[in-house]
Amino acid sequence: NLTMTNSEKKPVRPPFPLYTKFPSMIERAAYKLYNYLDNSLYPVRPFYFGAAVAVSAAFFSRVEQRSVLLKIIPKLGESSAAQYLRVGAASFTVVYLPVFVTRFFLRHFYFKYKRWLFENPKKPSTMTKVWGMVRSLLSLSPPRLNSCDALLPSLPVPELEDTVQRYLESIRHLHSKEELAAIEKMADDFLQGEGRKLQWITKIYSLFTDNYVTGFWEKYAYLYGRSPLLNNSSVAHVDLFVHIPATQASRAAHIVYCEFLNQLAIDRQTSAPVSTLGQGLMCANHYEKVFAVTRVPGEKMDHLERHSISKHVIVLHGGGIYRVDLVHERIKFTPLTS
Repeated sequence: NLTMTNSEKKPVRPPFPLYTKFPSMIERAAYKLYNYLDNSLYPVRPFYFGAAVAVSAAFFSRVEQRSVLLKIIPKLGESSAAQYLRVGAASFTVVYLPVFVTRFFLRHFYFKYKRWLFENPKKPSTMTKVWGMVRSLLSLSPPRLNSCDALLPSLPVPELEDTVQRYLESIRHLHSKEELAAIEKMADDFLQGEGRKLQWITKIYSLFTDNYVTGFWEKYAYLYGRSPLLNNSSVAHVDLFVHIPATQASRAAHIVYCEFLNQLAIDRQTSAPVSTLGQGLMCANHYEKVFAVTRVPGEKMDHLERHSISKHVIVLHGGGIYRVDLVHERIKFTPLTS
């Protein structure tokens, strides 16, 4: 198996599973469906949820005539299918209700709680201790890469006065007194004028999106940028393998192999960023743009094109552009060894 080592040659666990086969369309559809269910039910796993629904359905089938819940659900007919549908609806409701309450608690307490960031870790408050206990319980059911994205709180809109004040503080030592006075005058005019209107528009917009900054940043700061990408964007890659021959071809092969596994891990939501992102405390939504996404140049603004997971890489060498196929769906690939 692939083994990553440090300078002391101690084995380090790879940050992603070492897959040996490219997923077929059916396999990919299956794990995509499972991931959707898992993310929608987290911290409850789909298997346990389905088992609980089945047990609940068996119970309601026995007490159908005495069940208050079944009496509330209107009859859709006298056929067996209609009865099964009523029992299924009752079972799903009973099982999903505690899941809904748990997810509501996680969203509005666990993921929204931030005081632990500012407290002495040796003397945490009672609320932080409770938060830590919840975190320990969640570790029994570790999240997948995107399990917690829907539970994270939306990005809050800061107060306009605070934003302007922080801006003035940040430039205070960069301007003369005369320049600073002029800027403060413009800041006051902004606060009393168009700033209020823009603040209300931003707050309304934030109600309909998880992050009101992402769309503007991606479009105006990134895709509208006309500066050269090679020296203004992070496009380089450095491998972390120490005890591997440092020829150009071998390093390129290792990088391609590892990033190919990383692509599969992100697609399956089994990548190690789950742990590095604080077990779901940070959003992992942008990992879907790491691979199989192309920035297509435009005259005034570029745009992104997303594709399915890729089985090839593009190699630029000696002035030529080459497509190099990596795998075949029917062929297993063997993990590299160090």
